[in-house]
Formats: sequence, structure tokens, C-alpha cells
Amino acid sequence: MDDRRAGLARNAESYAACLANVPGQVRVAIETTAGSGTALGSRFEELAELVALMPEQARSRIGFCVDTCHLYAAGYDLVTDFDVVFASFDRLIGFDRLAVLHLNDSRGALGSRLDRHALIGEGRLGREPFRRIMTDSRFAAAIMLLETPKGEDLVTNDRKMLRRLRAFARPGREHRRRTPV
Repeated sequence: MDDRRAGLARNAESYAACLANVPGQVRVAIETTAGSGTALGSRFEELAELVALMPEQARSRIGFCVDTCHLYAAGYDLVTDFDVVFASFDRLIGFDRLAVLHLNDSRGALGSRLDRHALIGEGRLGREPFRRIMTDSRFAAAIMLLETPKGEDLVTNDRKMLRRLRAFARPGREHRRRTPV
């Protein structure tokens, strides 16, 4: 539990063994973590090392799921250093390995290691990082999933968040509001 390198080696061996038992082109998308407790995977360097420890045939089948709340909670400042964060991701891991984005705001502070999701634009991240994600072509091939609080009826907040994200993707329209007829 205290030896991160040994933990990465165990995880790499386990992922490789699982993939060796699954024929074909099945890929695994490993999610970034907020870094609470002894959890591995909150730093891009750790994720890159995890892949490097796998045999080549497993490496080619590994992708990553980037969770926006987890990144922020792990200390990646998507608010003021968006370009720096994703330049680091690209340098250490590569956008070709970005398979999935979990889109969610953060109730916790930068570097808090607190994995508490908030509605898009209503937490510590605010709207700008999501506007950037929705308009940056580097993210276009990634599957994007809402992972936000659902509320009472399990549908209303998702619809609201989808409308918000779609508005971010249409430059110049994000500030228009519907006026009742």
C-alpha cells in the first residue's frame, strides 16, 4: 500500500493478464483518479508508467478515461492552466490514448483529492474548461459521458447539462437564454 511502484507493477501485470485472456481488439479505458488514500492513477506520470510496465501487446489496447473532477481534485488546474494540463497529458500519455471523458464539475477545491461531482459550470471549475473541451478538436474523437448529480428524477439535470454542453459547442450562443413565448 505504501509502495506505489510495486502497486503500478501489480496493476500492469493484472491488466496484461486480463487482456491476454480476451481475444480481439477489446480495449480497456483506465480512469484518472482524484488521488484519495492510496489510490493510484491521479498523476499522468503514474499512468504513463503503468502503460510502460505492460507488455507491448497489452499496451496497444490501453486507453484512458479522463474525469474532469478527478483531474481538478488531483491538482490539475483546468481553470487557469488548461493548455498546460493537456500539453502534459499529450506529452506523457498522448491524445491517441484518450478514449473517454467524464464531464463533471468539482465540489472540492483544487488539489483537495475530494471526489465529489457537481453540475457542469456550477462547481469550482466553472464553465470555461467545459467550453474549451467542447470546442477543442483534440477531444472530438473521445466518448463524452455526463457524470453529474442526477437529482430527484434522474432526467432533468442530465437534459440541462446536455443543453449547456451543446451551447458551449456553438460559439457565440452560450449566453443566449430561451425567452418564454
